[in-house]
Amino acid sequence: MAILDAILKREEGHRQWVKHGLCVATLFAQILHNLVRDAIFPFKWEGQSKCSPLQWSLSATYILFCIFITYVAIRIVNKEQYYKIKYKKGICDSDLRFSPTIVRKLVLVSLAGGWVASALGLGGGSIFNPVLLSLGIPASVSSNTGMYLVLFTQVNTSLKYVL
Repeated sequence: MAILDAILKREEGHRQWVKHGLCVATLFAQILHNLVRDAIFPFKWEGQSKCSPLQWSLSATYILFCIFITYVAIRIVNKEQYYKIKYKKGICDSDLRFSPTIVRKLVLVSLAGGWVASALGLGGGSIFNPVLLSLGIPASVSSNTGMYLVLFTQVNTSLKYVL
């Protein structure tokens, strides 16, 4: 029960530092990936082209890091949700229950949404908000989640532009 009390205390405000830390770690990894890629591959450099094995391995490393962060985040939320359901405290009807189907849907929509948003220059909210709403998430939570995602996207884009 003490674990659940600690979880609920963190959720009273915005003190969920582990979850924020995962987002910030992903942001730094993205910035580092962009900086290294642009530093190494601004033009053909020592026989390296933009499609060289070094370029692909750099991108594969970043993708593996993102997969790891996603796995850790899902484990954290599953653990918190387990305690909330076990003690029947702190969980709302509108909270997503992390079943394998829901997790698969969220991961696939995130991949597709990120790809479409970056390829077409759309904001991620135009893709993620309707999906979250269709899963039963309240509109206020869905829009705030979209704004949280936009924060990290804009910081990354702005820093890359400045640098």
